[in-house]
Amino acid sequence: MTNKACTGYTRERLRLRSKNIKRAMTIIARGKVPGRGLEWADEGCQGLTLRITRQAATWYFRERVRTVRLGTIDILTIPAAREAAARTKLQLKDGHDPRPDLRVYEHALATYNGNMEIAIDAAWPVFDSELSEDERRKLGPWLWSDLLNAFLAAKKKTLRERYYPAYEHYLRHPAFARIANRIVSTLTVDDLEQVRDDILEASVPSTAKRCVGQMKDALTWAWKHKGRPSGLNKATYPWWERLTVDYHWNKREHTPTVEELARTLVLAEQFRTLGETEHATSSGTLAMLWALVLTAQRTYALSRTETMALVSWDNTDRMGWWSAGWESEVMKSGLPHALPIPPEAKAVIDQILAEHIEMRGPSRWLFPSKRGVDDPVSKNGVNQLLNRLCGIKKGCDGVTEHENLLILHGIRRWVPQDARRALATYLSDHGLGGSASAILDHSLDKEADERQKRAPVTRLHYDHAQRMELKAVGMELWCRAILEAYGREKAAFTTFKVHPRTKRRTA
Repeated sequence: MTNKACTGYTRERLRLRSKNIKRAMTIIARGKVPGRGLEWADEGCQGLTLRITRQAATWYFRERVRTVRLGTIDILTIPAAREAAARTKLQLKDGHDPRPDLRVYEHALATYNGNMEIAIDAAWPVFDSELSEDERRKLGPWLWSDLLNAFLAAKKKTLRERYYPAYEHYLRHPAFARIANRIVSTLTVDDLEQVRDDILEASVPSTAKRCVGQMKDALTWAWKHKGRPSGLNKATYPWWERLTVDYHWNKREHTPTVEELARTLVLAEQFRTLGETEHATSSGTLAMLWALVLTAQRTYALSRTETMALVSWDNTDRMGWWSAGWESEVMKSGLPHALPIPPEAKAVIDQILAEHIEMRGPSRWLFPSKRGVDDPVSKNGVNQLLNRLCGIKKGCDGVTEHENLLILHGIRRWVPQDARRALATYLSDHGLGGSASAILDHSLDKEADERQKRAPVTRLHYDHAQRMELKAVGMELWCRAILEAYGREKAAFTTFKVHPRTKRRTA
């Protein structure tokens, strides 16, 4: 039975045999292909079609909505084509892309002189279900959980110790449970999109962007370095890069004034308890807020400040000064950092911490947790304190303006990073940009005037890198400005005092 398909090919259904293959090759060789070409549908295998054009004869698997190329008759015999069609049908039914396996199959047939057994094993290997977990991770096929564990083990060697838990956290998002036991080589863009959509439904867009970005990094790593056990060696390009999350980070430009920072300190002291069911702000957290404002150091480094790291600074020009030091492991720059502390600044922090020391005794940490002397305040402690002053409580979506103490007292909302920008702006306005860079642990440029240096220079070793005198000039000016503003704000607070609304404990 012959008919002219709407595609321009003359179509015929027949049970294909070797004589038909010879006929097709003869038609091509003699240039006798009619019209656009011929399509012979094999009655011996549903969906298998041989398409004959002027240039070649190629096997295809046809469905109503999709046609998949299997290979040419130069390489695939009729039995080989029927095998490929049957496996393609199963893979399409399971939602998998059969094309990578078909390319391997065709290549293996060409390489091993049409040996179907070798080609089938290469394209669709049968794995021993009794393999141990260790054997599977070594030989494959990897599950998503195997790829994830291998990738994180490799990543742990390159990430700083304090950053690794956060990196791992995103790749352990509960949404990945959907594909945890899926064989990596069978994953599709649709599978990854479902994971992404689950994350978007459960988390904020920024979290989804991080999760998806790291998921793509993991797949790319496996494709490049672990192609055989992961099965991604069959992928001709990183198809997972098509996955995106429509989200862009907004850069913060807010710079709090000296008065706003000082007024925040007053509020934090006056409202250490913001509700009847809430614990009071601990001495360690309050002292760390003061240290953040006075030194503008990153909260992680401040949280890891050891008591013994605060020592007297032997300097005849600045009597009573102290020096705080941090090891390279806690600094973002990866280098040790030291900072001169004016005696007035240290006295304020000592006064706040005296309450904790009297009750619990000395601690290893300068800013001890309320849990005891063995733990430091969390790096998020100050952020949480600022959120409470704004009326933001964990688990709540929003607040009203009347519950926001910062707004009620004329303070724009700020976060710890903004304190660094405030110090840099203030000192730059006073001609001490270089001092600000040194205080904030930024690097310097060799050609600029030392008080105005801002761009990179390699710091050769610890002693020469610290520039304590340069830092002291800026610290003296900044701390004096904060303490004087604090004095004014505290005096004004007694005449303008707004109490937050507190929720009473319900029965």
